[in-house]
Amino acid sequence: MTTKLPIFPTLANSIKNAFKETYQSFAFSTVTSVISAICSSPIFLIVYATFIFIGNSTKNNIPPSELFQTLIMGLILCGVWNTIVVAPITTAFYCLYQTKKEGYPSFKIFINLLLKHYRASFTVNGLYSLALILLFINILIAMMERTMFFFIIGMFSFYLLIFLVLMSFFFAPLIHLNNSIKKTLKKAFLLVMDNTLMTVLLILFLGVFFVIAIALPIIWFIVFGAILVYVTDLGFYAIYNRYDD
Repeated sequence: MTTKLPIFPTLANSIKNAFKETYQSFAFSTVTSVISAICSSPIFLIVYATFIFIGNSTKNNIPPSELFQTLIMGLILCGVWNTIVVAPITTAFYCLYQTKKEGYPSFKIFINLLLKHYRASFTVNGLYSLALILLFINILIAMMERTMFFFIIGMFSFYLLIFLVLMSFFFAPLIHLNNSIKKTLKKAFLLVMDNTLMTVLLILFLGVFFVIAIALPIIWFIVFGAILVYVTDLGFYAIYNRYDD
């Protein structure tokens, strides 16, 4: 039995309360954001180096096959780093925020939470990263082949990729609730299916704020990591609390 979720009021409240929490817990928010930014930096370096290489391809007469290999290698490196570092740390900070609601969070508690949920986060996000890479390769191949068959495969891969990105919004909260790997993926799938518009809007807000944070590094280092945690928490429970289970 579920209740109807008012989409835009819920989105507005989630965003408003996330910024309010950032202000009220500024020290915790800053530590969360700084550590998250540092841990994410290698991904940005990989992406930057990959695009610089591709951007200079015409001038340096680099063959398309080498460009394709470079792009895939960049994706793999980003996926590996996200799986072993970024995703587990983001999950640990999400769990630490739940601890903060009831008591005083400490670095020791953070480490304990990181170790406790590392395997689940590693596995879920590893499968997620692998799926994204394979789907992106399908899309690239479809763009190069330009036949109806590959067009259909490419479009299917594109929409499936978007759906997986939406599912990732629920990974950290579901892992925190001690769901198994299978249940985490299953529940994330069902939650997106039943709350597609709400999830799209939450991801869209985080995406826009991410672009702003990249353009203004001070926001990236001081605010973004915390906003990611708070919006995820507020958005998740606004959706999840509607269900009996």
